[in-house]
Order: sequence, then structure tokens, then C-alpha cells
Amino acid sequence: MSLYQYEELDQGPVHMSRLRTLHPGQPKEPVCISLRVSRLDGSSLLSYEALSYTWGSTVDFVPIDVYTGPNTVLQIHLRQSSLGRVLWIDSICINKSDLEERSAQVAEVSNIYRRAQRVLVWLGPEREESSYAFDLLDNLRSQLVSIDFKTYTVVSKNPDKKPEFTYTGYEEVLALSKLIHRPWFERLWVRQEVWLANEENVLVLCGHRTMAWPAFKNAVGAIWLTGPDPYPKGGGALAERAKWHERMKLLWQLVRPPNLTVLNLQDRLQGVKCSDPRDMIYRILALLDRQSSELGIEPKTTRSRPPKCTKML
Repeated sequence: MSLYQYEELDQGPVHMSRLRTLHPGQPKEPVCISLRVSRLDGSSLLSYEALSYTWGSTVDFVPIDVYTGPNTVLQIHLRQSSLGRVLWIDSICINKSDLEERSAQVAEVSNIYRRAQRVLVWLGPEREESSYAFDLLDNLRSQLVSIDFKTYTVVSKNPDKKPEFTYTGYEEVLALSKLIHRPWFERLWVRQEVWLANEENVLVLCGHRTMAWPAFKNAVGAIWLTGPDPYPKGGGALAERAKWHERMKLLWQLVRPPNLTVLNLQDRLQGVKCSDPRDMIYRILALLDRQSSELGIEPKTTRSRPPKCTKML
């Protein structure tokens, strides 16, 4: 099978990237896609959705192979029957064999997620336990108005009653634990992808189950703040209890702090994973925005790792 030949991107002052159109079709029909070069600014910018995902692998995907990797998501869960869908997916829209382009596109990631019409968070395929977990989150969501993440208080729909959330059984705890142990929650890049987007336009997908990001984080936050201990005395091993609290901390870290500084970013990024140490520097720079531009550090994936760390420090 021959490799897809990318059209070269203009690396000039105009911000450019590729967008992928997933053409409509029925579930059993072959997937039909097309790539186009598009500006990332100005009136000519196309409306698109950006995918936030992790596959637990550093292997580069071949865009022409539409039956593996992220394309499975496109075929089963994202393709529409009558309308095309314009998407940005890094493993497909970036020519990763071109190191110069890769460096330039890494620098554009902030703009890409900030300007996306919607960000789609893909947690993976639906399983029995994930459906159970989403049922629990839906139930909690119905009781909430909001959560003030500055004061760590839960506002329920009944202001005269203190919100109390209980689990009906250990199965709910186990289901939710398995859901939040999926790789997406510990990935470094998702902090940038979720924080820079308009959170009202972030949608969480797990198979065919969906939930708006604000509702998802409010439900999980309610469990963290007011829910009972999921592993009561005598229930669950110490190791399982520790894993639960570690994962809940990762979820809490996904809530963007009101003021981003190097110090609070250090706390928010504890426990996250990335395959390339340089990514930690680039993500911090992207999130700091104006402060990072004053540092004068630009992504250069063609350089070795030690000089990067030296310049950052």
C-alpha cells in the first residue's frame, strides 16, 4: 500500500493547516475522506471540529489506511449519514515525517483548539461498565446546578437542601473507576486541548454515549467533593483506594485554573504522561500564552532534547 502524499504547507506568515472532511455514508460502506489546506485565521476559516484522544501508542498512523487507529472512531462514531464532517486530527492532518512542518504545526495547536467549533473528547469504545458509569453521571447531573471550583462548593437544584450523593452499590464505583482509568485522563496534551477550547463547546464521547464537558466535570466534581468514600472501611484494597484518589486528582486538574502561572501549572500537570519530554515544555508555553511569547522559545522538534531543557530553565 502506497503512502499518502501530503500537499506541502506554506510556512509563511499566514497560519495554515490541513482539515479532513469525512464524507457521509452508511455504517457498512467504505470510508471516504479528503484533506484540504486551510487558513487558521480570517473569514476564510472553515468551521471544523477538533478531536482530543489518545491511543496508547507512539506509532505514526498512515492516513490512507482508513480501517485502523483514529479512523475506526471516524467510521463507527463520527461519520454522518447525509452530511460531511470537517475534522482536525493531529495524526492525520500533520505530516509527521516532515520535521519542519511538525514543528510549525505544534506551535499552531493552541490556535487550532481555540478556534474549533467544537472539541470532541474521545474516551474510547463503549463497554458495559462505561454505560453504567455514564448512567451514574447522568443521575448526578440531574441534581446539580453547578460547582464553584474556586470555593469548592456544590450548588444543587434545591438550594435549601445540602447536596448528598450516594452510590447504590459497589458496581457503580467499579464502573466509574474503570472509566476514569482510561488513558485519556492522564495524557499531557488533553490539558491544552480542553483548557483552550470554549468549554461549552467540548463534548465527551464514549462509544455512543455523550455528555457535555461542563456537565461531565460537574458530576465528577460532585463525587469528589461530597460523595461518600467509594472504598469504605473493609471495602477495597489499599492500592485500589490509592489509585482512585490519584485518578480523581487527575480529573480535578482538568479544570482550568482562573490564572495560569508556571507555579500552578506545575501542580496541575503532576502525574500526567507524555512520550517526549520536550512536549512538557511546549504545552506549558502554549498555556501561558503571552508569558511564553516573551520567553522567545519556539517548538523545534528537529533539535535534540538537552538544549531544549537547558533553554527553558
